[in-house]
Amino acid sequence: NQGHVVWSDVAYLNIDVLFWLVLLALPVVLLAVVVLLMLFFSLTLESNRSESSPEDNCTPNAKVPSSPMASPSLDISGAHLTPRSQRMYAWWALFCRCIPCFVVFGLPVTIAAYTWPYPFEVFAVLRMLSAV
Repeated sequence: NQGHVVWSDVAYLNIDVLFWLVLLALPVVLLAVVVLLMLFFSLTLESNRSESSPEDNCTPNAKVPSSPMASPSLDISGAHLTPRSQRMYAWWALFCRCIPCFVVFGLPVTIAAYTWPYPFEVFAVLRMLSAV
């Protein structure tokens, strides 16, 4: 070798890829994205229901709820939303219905796509997750 160092071609674990695969395999990233999207979505919805003014509640004939549970409830159907918000709500409902599909099919397919370039990392992640 005349003093030259010859390195062996040995497989190693890429810690960065291992970290991201753990976040992907445990649906941490997916859940964080869903929570952020939910917060953004809830801030962008607009209602076309007119808000009652405080003076309306001061009239002698104003109906007072008998208990805190009798207060007005949230309208989950989206009937009181503006047309733009109704479209956004429809897309959000479709996205929420697709989350189980993403978790059951999308995550395994994504992890399987990483088996060719990073076989040891995928094996290590799957081994760690199946040991829990």
